[in-house]
Amino acid sequence: MPIPEQRTSVTVEAPAKINLTFEIIGLLPDGYHEVSTLLHSVDLFDRLEISAVRASENHVHLKAYRSSVSGYFPMDDSNLVVKAVRAYLEHEKMADTTCEVEIEVDKNIPIEAGLAGGSADAACALVAMNEYTCGLLSEIELLELAARLGADVPFAIQGGISLGTGKGDRLKKLDTSPDLNLILVKPRKLFVSTPYLFKAFDRREKIRKVEEKDSELKSREKTTDIARTALENGDLNTFVRSLSNDFEPVFFDLYPEMQELKQLLIDLGCWKVVLTGSGPTMYGVAPNINKANLIARGLVADRMNNPDRPCYKHGAVDSWVVKSNSHGAVLKSMDHEKGDDKI
Repeated sequence: MPIPEQRTSVTVEAPAKINLTFEIIGLLPDGYHEVSTLLHSVDLFDRLEISAVRASENHVHLKAYRSSVSGYFPMDDSNLVVKAVRAYLEHEKMADTTCEVEIEVDKNIPIEAGLAGGSADAACALVAMNEYTCGLLSEIELLELAARLGADVPFAIQGGISLGTGKGDRLKKLDTSPDLNLILVKPRKLFVSTPYLFKAFDRREKIRKVEEKDSELKSREKTTDIARTALENGDLNTFVRSLSNDFEPVFFDLYPEMQELKQLLIDLGCWKVVLTGSGPTMYGVAPNINKANLIARGLVADRMNNPDRPCYKHGAVDSWVVKSNSHGAVLKSMDHEKGDDKI
């Protein structure tokens, strides 16, 4: 099909992700960290609408932004959404076509929270552009383009559960997906820099190696492998026990009050509480969705009754009760406009 001549509005939504496991293996030749991680999408979604039409030259405008979460969302060309649309327009298959694109974003995924909200928005933009151009890029081409924008963008397109290796961008989609009931928690005024946390991790690892001197480093359990095997075998207990994040020791050294928040969530009834990505969001695994909602209410009540707890030093702790979900970025609507009429 040819690219539509008339202005077309495309709406796509994409989910947040959590890292069920996150292992830092070492350094790659390019200086990036090699990781092994199980990524899972959850039913907390950002939504993006593009309105596009053929034009004499490419023009991308971030027109509107509506948000239910706090945090800085740039409205200029530095935004990953704008970069994603520009990257699509600059693809070799678009060489003979120029477009005017307007973008509107509805944001529900917390910003700078370790939930890949920016990547979800970029995934929405790529999928929306590909819908507008009637599937100009193949799935492989779209994922290759996504990988150039960020390690989590390809996963945001695919969703479900995947094993991520390399920088986390080499994905292997898994057939078996857990049915998880979760509570996500994030102190509203706490934001963590991923590069800074990696540097802190590297300093900590170097100190550990110096202390061990000539002794061989103890081999670590490969928690990602353990979790994957348990999942494939239907062993929920082992699967939940193996959920982990190598950033946690460094993260809790820097923010000891977050260790208290983790223990509070366990006391309220979570089976397991784990940092996702570089944080500061943590996810708690609950027995069922009703219990997850009770935990969320218990957290609100605790802050009211104990406002001076260290874990509340960063202000209110926002929470979201979610379930794991099996899809990534998905088309919600597409309208072709001609004059005042939609066809």
